[in-house]
Amino acid sequence: MAAKCKVCSAKRSQQQIDRMNPCCESIDCQVTYSMQSKQQAKGKKLADKAWRAETAARKKAEKEAAIAKAKAEKEAAAKKAKAEKEAAIAKAKAEKEAAEKKAREEKEAAEAKAAAEAKAEAERKEKLKAEIESCEGYAFGFLARQAYKHKKRKAIKEGDFSIKGKSLIKRKPRPQLEQQAPAAASVDFAKFAKQAIGGSSPQMQMQAKKATVQLTRVHEVAVAKAAAEGKPPPEKPKVVTVANLGPALATGAQAAASAHPRDPTKVDLPTRDYLQGELMTSLNEALKLLNEHRPADVHTFLAYVLEHDGEIPPSLPEIDPEMATGSIYSYIQSFGIFGLLRPALVCCDKDRPADPKQYIATFLSSSIQKLE
Repeated sequence: MAAKCKVCSAKRSQQQIDRMNPCCESIDCQVTYSMQSKQQAKGKKLADKAWRAETAARKKAEKEAAIAKAKAEKEAAAKKAKAEKEAAIAKAKAEKEAAEKKAREEKEAAEAKAAAEAKAEAERKEKLKAEIESCEGYAFGFLARQAYKHKKRKAIKEGDFSIKGKSLIKRKPRPQLEQQAPAAASVDFAKFAKQAIGGSSPQMQMQAKKATVQLTRVHEVAVAKAAAEGKPPPEKPKVVTVANLGPALATGAQAAASAHPRDPTKVDLPTRDYLQGELMTSLNEALKLLNEHRPADVHTFLAYVLEHDGEIPPSLPEIDPEMATGSIYSYIQSFGIFGLLRPALVCCDKDRPADPKQYIATFLSSSIQKLE
């Protein structure tokens, strides 16, 4: 294919194209083409130079930017490291101060605790020393009094206890106790009647009514059972009330005093020494049996056990299962066992019989006869 001249745009021949001459080979076109080629070469050289300069400037700028960036990053890293170092130092300082403060507080608390314990120990020792001195003083005084106990008692009875010729106690000698007839103890039973079961608080009244209802129900069951078996009906259980307690106590005191006269050898004993021993042992055993069997008629049961040396009565109606599983205190309070037992102990201490246990048994047995 024919091509055009690059200068004059004239059509070139095939030979010209074969020779790879871009122009039509005319003088004007060759001169013009030669000049254009030189200008193009010069422009290209200038463009290359500008490109190289631009590339160098760009590389320089990039290098400076990289250097600036590295410097900024280095400064930022140094600043960050410095801040972290300062924060670590501040944290370590704060932790050290906190640890020192905690150690100081613990030391102060330990010192305060040790001081308090030392003070308490000193106070305890002082108190113990005072108690020991008090006990020693009481012991010395007791021993000193015991040395003159019998002599002083005899002197007081004879009325000739004197100091420097002057009598301190002026009274007639006591009559011989052996000549006194046995009599009932002078005890005011009115206060015991006021304290009878159900007479002191609404709660005790409710317990007494509940116990009475239970005893009635148990007795009715026992009567029905005896009737079905063709046996005589059992006796109705005895219940302490405000109305029947006074006459019952008076009867029991009179009967016990008549059956068990005063023993002169027991008169001068303290109440604790007189009532302790066999009587308290028997009463504890009787109350244990009372708690174990839970009879409906507590007074008859207790009198029988005391009178027969711990033997259980042959036949007594059982109590309601609800009351049998309750506490012993509720059981005793509901049936008023101490309504007879407490006055019996008071009368026994007043009369001073030789056998306190039989005295209590007689007192209870006689008092029961007056209970409805």
